[in-house]
Amino acid sequence: MELSKRERLTIFFSRLEEASPPSTGEAAHELLCATLNSVEDEFTDVPFDPDSWHTDGRLYPGYAQ
Repeated sequence: MELSKRERLTIFFSRLEEASPPSTGEAAHELLCATLNSVEDEFTDVPFDPDSWHTDGRLYPGYAQ
């Protein structure tokens, strides 16, 4: 079932609220990335391809460069 970005973000924030608080910045980043990717995998048919972030409609976590 494909949900809108707004609906997916609502689920993402809900799951973050339910998660145990991370103890480090690195753990917080990992939690954000894993949670967002999990929501997108579950509620979209768009494959993970960060190079297509601006055209594919999937939400991607920010990555340090």
